[in-house]
Amino acid sequence: MVELSYPARTAYQSKQAAETYDRLRFQSLKGKWLDAKEKKLIGELLGFLPPGSRILDLACGTGRISEYLLVKGYEVWGVDISQEMLDFATKKLSCFEDLVKFHKVDAENLPFEEKSFDSASCIRLMGHIPPVTRSKILQELKRVTRGPFVVAYYLSEPVANTKRRIKKFLKGDKSPWFPISLSNLKQEINSAGLRIIEQKRVQRFFSETIILLLN
Repeated sequence: MVELSYPARTAYQSKQAAETYDRLRFQSLKGKWLDAKEKKLIGELLGFLPPGSRILDLACGTGRISEYLLVKGYEVWGVDISQEMLDFATKKLSCFEDLVKFHKVDAENLPFEEKSFDSASCIRLMGHIPPVTRSKILQELKRVTRGPFVVAYYLSEPVANTKRRIKKFLKGDKSPWFPISLSNLKQEINSAGLRIIEQKRVQRFFSETIILLLN
């Protein structure tokens, strides 16, 4: 099987990237608001899950969402392609002991049996992933979960997308970004054999993030 290559596979493979990730994104007033809002929406969408449910946190990074899910009373398996991110998350969440496990995996080929998890979360990944690969990741999430799971997508609406392009230009960031229109989003979800149960916008017009509950 030929694996597609894209920058996100290697972009966070350094100790510096792991140590600065949260600080650069979530320590400002805007970052703290965004962090709280994303977690609130995830909690609402996963509200059907009883405490003790096992959740796969795909592309867990430094454990930001994993920590939130653990505090909510879930058992969490955090997985990521970056060992440096996993090492950081392991130290950060060591107080949760056996309730959390971390593994290095490829999102396109999850090393878990079918229906291994009650649900899953996949936040802040899909914007970095080309469409053909996103569909493969969705199918893997469907395979390893027993019930609905949450995935964040990034819309190509003019205002929010223009803000991102300007920000990337000012930073000299030439990494690819893969937003999607609402109509194409529905097609992509359907093509993976899934349906949208519920969807929540982080902020209408000014945020490109939409979090979906899929099944």
